[in-house]
Amino acid sequence: MEKVKLDSLPDALSPREVASVLGVSYGKALHLIKHGNIVHIRAGNHYIVAKSQFISWLNAGKTRIIDTE
Repeated sequence: MEKVKLDSLPDALSPREVASVLGVSYGKALHLIKHGNIVHIRAGNHYIVAKSQFISWLNAGKTRIIDTE
């Protein structure tokens, strides 16, 4: 898997981009966005995650166990 540089990410991330960064499926990324405390905006059927909020979530330093089943 190719490493993604956070600086190269767009300012607004889609669930697919979140999935790519985390190395998980689209479904798991969408579940994390909906239920995993990743701050997001919902516009119709679209979820948008601000890069700054996503990076803050990554760097929070907390262990999270999130059921994605």
